[in-house]
Amino acid sequence: MALLDIQDGKLAAAEQTLRQVVTEDPQLWTAQAGLGTALSLQDKLTEYDAWRAALPAEAATSSEVWLARGLAADRRMQPEIAARCFIEAVRCDPDNLEANQGAARALTALNRAADAA
Repeated sequence: MALLDIQDGKLAAAEQTLRQVVTEDPQLWTAQAGLGTALSLQDKLTEYDAWRAALPAEAATSSEVWLARGLAADRRMQPEIAARCFIEAVRCDPDNLEANQGAARALTALNRAADAA
């Protein structure tokens, strides 16, 4: 439901629900990624940075978490960080279309068209 709230622009409600979910199960990557996305979309930069710092080490295996981090870096106009995050998301799940597209966009913005291809 919280992910639908994000799509509907109900970011505060999504954030509240997702905070409860990740408190109960910090390794539920879909919820972690949703929380990071909700924070980023609300421009809650301090809270986003705290979320990122508190991620369990195992989050490095989640394409969803890397994708959320890439989208946040993209919003912050940090193309190098965005590219790395999107590439990590693709490494975790080569079939993740959004991660592949994000990597291509970020690499193109960094004038790395050959890598983007």
